[in-house]
Order: sequence, then structure tokens, then C-alpha cells
Amino acid sequence: MPRLFILRRLPPPANDAPFLSSTIMSATSSRLGHYLWRRKVLFETTFAINALEPWEKMIFFSVLSLLLFLLFRGFCRIFPSQLFVVQQRAAYYLWGNDTTDRELRYHVGSGAVKDL
Repeated sequence: MPRLFILRRLPPPANDAPFLSSTIMSATSSRLGHYLWRRKVLFETTFAINALEPWEKMIFFSVLSLLLFLLFRGFCRIFPSQLFVVQQRAAYYLWGNDTTDRELRYHVGSGAVKDL
């Protein structure tokens, strides 16, 4: 118990580090701002980004942005062509034979199946 008493009597820390003002959330911020700040801190601490230098952060986020862009671009280019394959596999699993597009339109309806 004496240890808590010693900690309570310590003076408050001085705000002599202006570079920390961007990372410390002020009490007057909105709830949305506080939520976004907490998500930012969670992301930075999960991947240990807060331990990097600013130039290392820039490289990290550049590589991450490039990888996410390539993933999104590949998804947008490959996914539409894969829909046709998924459509044929689903028809095979549902009706048990290799159905043509005409038979699939008969079972599903002409408005639901579009030509890819």
C-alpha cells in the first residue's frame, strides 16, 4: 500500500515534448475522432509501426499500399471471369449434370444470369 501512496504524490508530467501532441488524444475531441485514434494506435502497436523511424514508416506504408493496390486490381480483373466458372460449378452441384447457359437460364430465370 505505501507504494501507491508514493505514486500519487508524483507531480504530473510536463508537456515539453511537442512531437507527442499529435499522438496524444485531447479530451475535447469527438467520439468518432477518439474511435479513429484508438484504431490507429491499435494498428500501429499490432505491427510495431510505432517503433519505426519516420522514413521507415514511409517505406512500410508505400509497400503496403502497393501490395493492397495490386491485390485489389487483380481481384477486379480476375473475379468477373471466375464468376462464370462458379456459375457452372454451382449448376453442376445443384442439378447434377453439365448444364448449358440456356438450361441455367431456364432453372434460375433469364434476368438473374447475365452473359459474361
